Amino acid sequence: MILWERASTTHREPKLFSIGRISGTFGWAGEVKVHPETDFPERFLELREAWIESPDGSRRRCHVESARQTASRIRLKFTEYSCKEEAAALRGSLILIAEEQLVQLPEGHFFLHQILGLYVRSTEGADLGKITRIIRAPANDVYVTPQVDIPARKEVIREVDLERGIMVVDMSGLKEVTDFEP
Repeated sequence: MILWERASTTHREPKLFSIGRISGTFGWAGEVKVHPETDFPERFLELREAWIESPDGSRRRCHVESARQTASRIRLKFTEYSCKEEAAALRGSLILIAEEQLVQLPEGHFFLHQILGLYVRSTEGADLGKITRIIRAPANDVYVTPQVDIPARKEVIREVDLERGIMVVDMSGLKEVTDFEP
């Protein structure tokens, strides 16, 4: 299973990962509404520190004063923003966390940033290229390579070796789920 958190890095800051996007404000005290962009929205309830990346790319480290989860959104209050007007400037900004704040995944599960850039080979040894993009689809994610789009399904993906940077896929499994003729 592949879990989503987008990597974003610079030379001066730690490796950062997007876990949500600020969609607006709530109330007058400076709370913001966050659309979670993570498979683990409950993580916001434990969050104490995060980076805010504005749409222009500038970043600021902020401290989380409080967090609440609603049916579809998260509400956060940052210590650095005390009123609705200040918080309104954050609309469209990303909430980023440092690599050490990522959740620990069970064996066989990967974050998307770990999958992007892997070289793909078939079980027969054919080179299918590098994963350049991941399409989030309702049924399953799809890994895009120059030669073929690969559904993220256990019938297709036989091995993921992060140390070697390789994914091995079974083309007959690809045929089973997509009617693809190799």
